[in-house]
Amino acid sequence: MEDFHRNRHANQNFILAVAEVVVDVAAAVAVAALAAAAAAVVVVVVVVVVVVVVVIEVAATVTLTPLTSRPNLK
Repeated sequence: MEDFHRNRHANQNFILAVAEVVVDVAAAVAVAALAAAAAAVVVVVVVVVVVVVVVIEVAATVTLTPLTSRPNLK
Protein backbone atom coordinates (compact mmCIF):
# COMPACT_ATOMS: atom_id res chain seq x y z
CA MET A 1 0.00 0.00 0.00
CA GLU A 2 2.92 2.28 0.72
CA ASP A 3 4.21 1.74 -2.82
CA PHE A 4 0.83 2.73 -4.19
CA HIS A 5 0.92 6.06 -2.31
CA ARG A 6 4.54 6.67 -3.30
CA ASN A 7 3.73 6.00 -6.97
CA ARG A 8 0.65 8.18 -6.79
CA HIS A 9 2.67 11.10 -5.42
CA ALA A 10 5.34 10.53 -8.05
CA ASN A 11 2.69 10.57 -10.78
CA GLN A 12 1.17 13.74 -9.37
CA ASN A 13 4.58 15.41 -9.25
CA PHE A 14 5.28 14.36 -12.84
CA ILE A 15 1.92 15.71 -14.02
CA LEU A 16 2.54 18.99 -12.20
CA ALA A 17 5.99 19.27 -13.75
CA VAL A 18 4.60 18.65 -17.24
CA ALA A 19 1.82 21.17 -16.65
CA GLU A 20 4.37 23.74 -15.53
CA VAL A 21 6.41 23.23 -18.69
CA VAL A 22 3.29 23.52 -20.85
CA VAL A 23 2.31 26.77 -19.12
CA ASP A 24 5.86 28.15 -19.52
CA VAL A 25 5.88 27.31 -23.23
CA ALA A 26 2.44 28.85 -23.72
CA ALA A 27 3.57 32.02 -21.95
CA ALA A 28 6.69 32.22 -24.13
CA VAL A 29 4.60 31.78 -27.28
CA ALA A 30 2.19 34.49 -26.12
CA VAL A 31 5.04 36.91 -25.42
CA ALA A 32 6.57 36.18 -28.82
CA ALA A 33 3.21 36.77 -30.51
CA LEU A 34 2.77 40.08 -28.70
CA ALA A 35 6.29 41.15 -29.67
CA ALA A 36 5.62 40.27 -33.31
CA ALA A 37 2.35 42.20 -33.24
CA ALA A 38 4.08 45.22 -31.71
CA ALA A 39 6.80 45.06 -34.37
CA ALA A 40 4.16 44.88 -37.10
CA VAL A 41 2.42 47.95 -35.67
CA VAL A 42 5.72 49.84 -35.60
CA VAL A 43 6.41 48.92 -39.23
CA VAL A 44 2.95 50.07 -40.31
CA VAL A 45 3.31 53.37 -38.45
CA VAL A 46 6.74 54.01 -40.01
CA VAL A 47 5.43 53.25 -43.50
CA VAL A 48 2.44 55.56 -43.03
CA VAL A 49 4.67 58.37 -41.75
CA VAL A 50 7.08 57.97 -44.69
CA VAL A 51 4.21 58.00 -47.22
CA VAL A 52 2.67 61.10 -45.63
CA VAL A 53 6.02 62.91 -45.61
CA VAL A 54 6.68 62.02 -49.26
CA VAL A 55 3.20 63.18 -50.31
CA ILE A 56 3.66 66.45 -48.42
CA GLU A 57 7.11 66.99 -49.99
CA VAL A 58 5.83 66.30 -53.51
CA ALA A 59 2.81 68.54 -52.99
CA ALA A 60 5.00 71.33 -51.64
CA THR A 61 7.45 71.00 -54.51
CA VAL A 62 4.72 71.07 -57.14
CA THR A 63 2.89 73.93 -55.46
CA LEU A 64 5.92 76.09 -54.73
CA THR A 65 7.75 75.63 -58.04
CA PRO A 66 7.11 78.66 -60.24
CA LEU A 67 5.46 77.93 -63.57
CA THR A 68 8.33 79.58 -65.47
CA SER A 69 10.87 77.08 -64.19
CA ARG A 70 8.81 74.03 -65.07
CA PRO A 71 9.67 72.21 -68.30
CA ASN A 72 7.22 72.73 -71.10
CA LEU A 73 5.23 69.58 -71.68
CA LYS A 74 4.18 69.26 -75.29
